[in-house]
Parts: sequence; structure tokens; C-alpha cells
Amino acid sequence: ISTRDWSSDVCSSDLEITSPGMWDMMKTAATAGKNFIKSGMKFVSEEEFIAREIICKGCEFWNPKGYVNTGQCLRCGCSTKAKLRLSSESCPIKKW
Repeated sequence: ISTRDWSSDVCSSDLEITSPGMWDMMKTAATAGKNFIKSGMKFVSEEEFIAREIICKGCEFWNPKGYVNTGQCLRCGCSTKAKLRLSSESCPIKKW
């Protein structure tokens, strides 16, 4: 869960979209881990995982080559294969 305010960002085909820096991604991963533990370490169903994955793969911030071709969200920097499975996580731009 990123602390960065994305609401003022502009998305344009003229701009290159890059992932957050390593420090921001480390903070996001630590927060996600803490929230996962607090949730009782619950995962989403396979159906929910697939629904989330379809949404991510259609998103302009999806990077299919990120994390050794497993996928990465360029808004929060998360590995989508990991984040999509955690019931305590949500899309940084509220698509799921």
C-alpha cells in the first residue's frame, strides 16, 4: 500500500510509465505483509484471483515483463502474482 498520492498524476501516451522506486516498493511490501498477517493470512478464492488478474492485465499500468515475466503493477510496484492472491490487498487505483 503506497503512501504516494496518485490522484494528481497525469497518464498520457506521451509519458513513460515507470514503477515506484525501490524504497517505496519495500515500504509497500512491508505494509502488505503486516496487513496479510493481521487478516489471518487469508487468500482470495481462485475465482477472485482470476477476476483480479483479468483486470490487471487490461490496465494501462500493467507490466507483463515485471518480476521475471510474472507481472508488475507500475502504480504500486507490487508483484501482481503475489498481491492478487492476498485478501487484505486492493488495487492502488481502485479497479478491484
